[in-house]
Amino acid sequence: MKLAFSRGLFEQIHSRNLIYNQCWEDPALDHEVLNIGASDRIVMITSAGCNALDYLLHNPAEITCVDVNPHQNALLELKLVALERLPYERFLQMFGRGRIRNHVGVYKELLRDRLTERSREIWDRRIYYFDPDGPGLYFHGTAGSFARTTRWYLRNCRGLGEALKEFQQIHNLREQAEFYRQQIAPRLWSPLIRFLINRTAVLSMLGVPAEQIQQIKQASHRGISSFVEEKMEKTLTGIPIAENYFWRVYMNGYYPAGCCPNYLKREYFEVLRARITRIQIQTSTLAHFLSSASKRYSVFVLLDHMDWLSARPQILEEEWRSIMDCALPRARIIYRSGNINCGYIPEFAARRLEFQPDRTAELNNRDRVGTYGSFHFARVTT
Repeated sequence: MKLAFSRGLFEQIHSRNLIYNQCWEDPALDHEVLNIGASDRIVMITSAGCNALDYLLHNPAEITCVDVNPHQNALLELKLVALERLPYERFLQMFGRGRIRNHVGVYKELLRDRLTERSREIWDRRIYYFDPDGPGLYFHGTAGSFARTTRWYLRNCRGLGEALKEFQQIHNLREQAEFYRQQIAPRLWSPLIRFLINRTAVLSMLGVPAEQIQQIKQASHRGISSFVEEKMEKTLTGIPIAENYFWRVYMNGYYPAGCCPNYLKREYFEVLRARITRIQIQTSTLAHFLSSASKRYSVFVLLDHMDWLSARPQILEEEWRSIMDCALPRARIIYRSGNINCGYIPEFAARRLEFQPDRTAELNNRDRVGTYGSFHFARVTT
């Protein structure tokens, strides 16, 4: 009953809102195992579209982005149209700062007519996300709203405003770890923060489905908040914060200068603009899209989707059959999990997959996001 309630709550939130305003997977790790090249045809879950643009820099033949949530696809579509229509400085304002001057005018005059009907409907209602006088894109959507509320609380009730600014300027890892443990952690992990992170509704806002909550509980015997606290400490003391755009965007509400995803860097702007037609967007389940696909693919990027389906074996099996049917020989597959061991891949699929657990465990330790229990890479062998 509790799992069913959690699942229903998540589905209500997920189907009606933008959840992720940035991708929460580190593409640097993906590239180390995928080695994307000119012959690759990629199918991936959209999320916020940042990583699709990152993959595009490696010159694949095509990328198909699939997401059941139309708001996620609308965000990627807006990025593609902005790449086509805006000069670099305005594009950076919009998706680097998350705000752009004359946001309504820019949208109506330059972007709106290039969007699909569904995306126009979404952005007609939500273009205020980019209001230059508002919180900005990265403090909107459900994950962004939680980040904005948490930041306000930490600054105004826990006195962490200046400490977070100082923390981001540290370039020595030993000093960074010491600063986090002495200045940030004692004020960050208040009873209120722990209480909120343990709530199903909050986790649903952050894009964590009921099935993944169960996976995390299995991985941590002390509860969800303890799992998150441990993961954050490992990341914020062991990975240089100066280059960690995943966390800094939520500390600030924007990407600081020099600390942003590759798609926002000036040197890649014209390359991306020339290649945007290689990205196709589908609003669908992955299994449904693959079941009607006329092509076969060499790369599959599944994010943490296996956790989502772990309690639904029939749907999980259907998805893996679709993947195997559409996989080219030696196709590469990556996915992540909240659990250390992702042992629920159907046997028929597992028999055809060659994993590299030692390599991916080492890579997961370098993950700038740092909140996943494991990272998985496999090749299709037959």
